[in-house]
Amino acid sequence: MQVDETHYLDARPSGPDQSSSGDTARLNPKLTDKINRLARWRIDHSLVEFPAQACQFHGGHATVSRAFLAPTSEFGSSLGVTRNTEGRGEYSPPF
Repeated sequence: MQVDETHYLDARPSGPDQSSSGDTARLNPKLTDKINRLARWRIDHSLVEFPAQACQFHGGHATVSRAFLAPTSEFGSSLGVTRNTEGRGEYSPPF
């Protein structure tokens, strides 16, 4: 079965293009507040390590890859996460 790759090119929302008007987008204050409260959960991209033979899944408008998240010393020990000999984080239940 062949997939028409141009099918996804027209998946843009309809309506006037406001990006060229020069106005900056204004977010709803409630949404801005929610985003700001989630900032502490943001993952630092320097802590994400992609192995050489990582699995990748393509579909829709995204690619999903397998990766390792290196724990920071600040949170790792409190969560029972330690580094193994390869430098990757390993989880050990705290019981």
